[in-house]
Amino acid sequence: MIKLISLVFFTLSSFIMGAQISFDGAFIPKDVLKSLEKNYDEKLSIYKDNNNQIKTNGFRVLIISTTNREQAEKISKELENLSEFKTYLLYEQPYFKVKVGDFHYKYNATELELKLKDSYENCKVVPDKIQFNLKE
Repeated sequence: MIKLISLVFFTLSSFIMGAQISFDGAFIPKDVLKSLEKNYDEKLSIYKDNNNQIKTNGFRVLIISTTNREQAEKISKELENLSEFKTYLLYEQPYFKVKVGDFHYKYNATELELKLKDSYENCKVVPDKIQFNLKE
């Protein structure tokens, strides 16, 4: 009887394992994975802005937010010469903001934030609409 129960258990275990995939050591059922992929695609939300540029949700590093325009312009010029990432000088009343980069993933923006912390101690990663480059 124990052999029969063990055989049934191992048979069912292997059947269940066949309906799952491995993801970093954890098992996720295929139907759950497809649902996650569908939700991710729906939330990607690629669109064109008023300037006909393709945008999507992402992250940038906020370097400074100040009411001092000259200070923001100075920092923006410093970063244009210093960084290989695109620099943005924005005005969101009443603040001038300097942001750097177009990152799809927060961890990429965090890497840049850590590099810039020595020079700009108050910089931080913020969610933003980023320019989306289609790779050909």
